[in-house]
Amino acid sequence: MTGPDRRPVVVVARPRPREVMLDGFFLIAALGFFAGVAPPTSIETQVPVPWRWVWYLLLFGGGGLILASHFRTRWVDRLLTERHGCWASAAGSLIFAVAAFAYTGASAFFAAGFMISWTCAQLWRIAQIHKELSGH
Repeated sequence: MTGPDRRPVVVVARPRPREVMLDGFFLIAALGFFAGVAPPTSIETQVPVPWRWVWYLLLFGGGGLILASHFRTRWVDRLLTERHGCWASAAGSLIFAVAAFAYTGASAFFAAGFMISWTCAQLWRIAQIHKELSGH
């Protein structure tokens, strides 16, 4: 039933299992870092500690906000919370990709490529949310 003062609402903040898993992983990885768990012998050890803190703080905030958005009751609140989480997650992923390339060079190709792909996915999701909130 639609009319001049009613429009159908498309709920786009439905949990997606792969995203929930990945955001949960980011949250757990960040908690491990904050607890002092030594990083694996990987590209992460080549990136200076301040960059790691920025990366983990953004991944923690982004993953936490995106997971929290699934528990919001109003669909507008869900989308706004998810959008904030996507921005934090995209920024953290991009920062890590740039730092990994800057400090390790070509050996960071896989890890940085994954992070750039995740950044693009988050930006795409932000565009979807913006479109839904704009009513277009």
